[in-house]
Amino acid sequence: MKIDVILLAAGSGRRFSDEKHPGKNKLLHLLGGKPLYLRCFQNWAEAAGTSEGCRIFAVAREQEILDAAEDMGFFPVDSPESANGISYSIHAGLHASLEGGGAERFVFAVADQPLLQVSSLKRFLQKAAVSDYACLAWEQELYNPASFPASALPELMALPGDQGGKRVLLGHLDQCARVYASRREEILDGDTAQEMKELERIYAVYQPDHTSV
Repeated sequence: MKIDVILLAAGSGRRFSDEKHPGKNKLLHLLGGKPLYLRCFQNWAEAAGTSEGCRIFAVAREQEILDAAEDMGFFPVDSPESANGISYSIHAGLHASLEGGGAERFVFAVADQPLLQVSSLKRFLQKAAVSDYACLAWEQELYNPASFPASALPELMALPGDQGGKRVLLGHLDQCARVYASRREEILDGDTAQEMKELERIYAVYQPDHTSV
């Protein structure tokens, strides 16, 4: 099973960029001495390393993030138009994948879930390989990452503006396998300055199962 993971790392985190962090990209915020995006990249690299036929594409605008992606063996995708909405990142990642031969499954993940454990990512990739659609879940809510079959490409490519893949996923819930997070902390993304403080507090006592600490 060929699986392409498309890491969405081109957002600027507008809600995080407040008066205390003017113009700061949330993904560059340090968590335990490492940028948020890098912790996520390392976790995905470890998880995908055990999945045969899995490639990772990183869609970004910051040169630091693009360089880090290349250094880790990912396919960096420069997407300046991503400032116009998440659909532009999705389209850029899909175009890069298709130029490289495409895949049978397309996994979209975000680069701001640093507490999402490698073991959960491995479980997710295993489920994605045998399911038409799949997504991470906690209680009754659906979260990233999410996986789509090649047959969903027309719908994904038609997404407008700031519409993400969840819009497509909601139309196929009867085919969607849910992979439940091991703990609530895994879904946290520090969207605002206040939420980032909570993330930092939890990280200080958190014992993840990955090696990026």
